[in-house]
Amino acid sequence: MPPFLRRAFRRVVAATRLFPFSFLGLFVLGASLVLVLHFGLERLDLVLLVLGALGLLLCAITLLGVVGTALWLRRALRGGLSKEGACEGECGYGLWTGFSLPRPWTPLVRVGWAWDSPAARVRIHRRPGRLYEEVVLERRVRVHTVTRIFEVADVFGLCNVRFSVRRKQSLRVVPSKG
Repeated sequence: MPPFLRRAFRRVVAATRLFPFSFLGLFVLGASLVLVLHFGLERLDLVLLVLGALGLLLCAITLLGVVGTALWLRRALRGGLSKEGACEGECGYGLWTGFSLPRPWTPLVRVGWAWDSPAARVRIHRRPGRLYEEVVLERRVRVHTVTRIFEVADVFGLCNVRFSVRRKQSLRVVPSKG
């Protein structure tokens, strides 16, 4: 792939991370607008007017929930809510990193994250009031910073917001002793 296409693709992907509506969300939003404007108001079909208005209301509620939760999460991550310290573990086994977040009380919105650097599988454990992180690394690694990609999405799949956060954390994972 030529370098200019690679750069363009990266920019498109970065822009879609900031845009909250998914393709399904855009479809529901567009269909609801057509129902309200064309069928509901022009043709005075009250059933389709109500159906379109409910679709617009659903899009608005999910947008407010996702964006509000993402802003709250971004602010919470700046405050240093978790007790991260130096971690040591073995490849292939779960490692509790000490990273945790307050569990948001936002109905119809789910919060999750994954590690971008270093590559690891993340298991999120839900306890009363908090979300805790356990990671499994398959390769040995020694790093001092961890990059996590957070995703806030609604349960219908209409809206989602993704952003990455880089934090200092010493991490040492050695090969498994068997």
